Amino acid sequence: MKEKRIGICGTTGHIEKFASLVNDSEKGKVVVLWDEEEEKAKHLAQAIGCDVTNDPAKLMSGYELDGVLILCENYQKMMLMKMAAENGISIFVEKPMCTKPEEAYEVQRLVKKNDVRFFMSDPFVREGFLFAKQLIEKGELGKITEAYFRLNHYRFDKEDLDPYYDKNKRQGGIMSDVGGHAIHMAHYLFGKPQSLNSVLTYNSSLAKENDMEDSAIVTMVYEDDLRITMSASFVTRAIQYEAIIYGDNGSIRIVPGERPGREKVFLYKSEREMTVYDSFQYKPKQHILYFLDMLTEDIPNDEVGIDPFSNSGVGIDAAVEYVQIIDAIYKAAGKGLVKV
Repeated sequence: MKEKRIGICGTTGHIEKFASLVNDSEKGKVVVLWDEEEEKAKHLAQAIGCDVTNDPAKLMSGYELDGVLILCENYQKMMLMKMAAENGISIFVEKPMCTKPEEAYEVQRLVKKNDVRFFMSDPFVREGFLFAKQLIEKGELGKITEAYFRLNHYRFDKEDLDPYYDKNKRQGGIMSDVGGHAIHMAHYLFGKPQSLNSVLTYNSSLAKENDMEDSAIVTMVYEDDLRITMSASFVTRAIQYEAIIYGDNGSIRIVPGERPGREKVFLYKSEREMTVYDSFQYKPKQHILYFLDMLTEDIPNDEVGIDPFSNSGVGIDAAVEYVQIIDAIYKAAGKGLVKV
């Protein structure tokens, strides 16, 4: 099998980890690292063992790339996704793909026109959520009436985070960042809401100074009177997540398990009947590895999010709906219900 040639865009986050996953897979090889600041990227490129460039045109046309991993700031993603799709290069992008619906629609059009693979990474629908969806679809909980999704992280008044609070680069606060995990949890189980409202708050001095919310509560409205609440916050001392789903015949609670990346599901059928699950039939494949499978096995975009091994990310259509939800959250802040 011929290795797929992969380019990486950006120097923030887990770049070396992502590169190692590609290079150790036998399905791909990182051949170039792009960043606007080439000098900043050189030491990483040396560690990875690849070329380096600050020229996006050279990146897309000079390396015979099969795919790109877009791991950069939000404001850079649109340019890179557009250029990749136009050059027939498949796209892996960290969530969110962007924050403006009109940009998302353009990428969606180009991805479909040029028949490139697209995978938006969001590794927060894990084995417990796949199991929960099975229970819901089988009717184990009865009619779903309410659900709650919470995602917390710690970024509260830390001086070393000053560069993080750059609204031009981030294009929003927590809901354009880790709050997207809560969107993924809710969207995977229930899809796109009809409307929503939101309350965005600014607790830290950095959030207030830069007009980037560090906490949010969002209420989404679906058909049949289903209400979903999402909350996300940087004002916490730990990384935490939780989901609670209520039906008229039972409820479930999903929390992290004892081991990293594992989950535990509590199924409640009455006040006194509780069953705990910590072993599941399906475990989603690691995001980079599934993207490489898409390239080497020609897996179509419309299987992402349906294939139970693909849920460490979403396909292009779901990614666009994410952007619609994010846009509605910012439009709704303090204004009441907004149609999604």
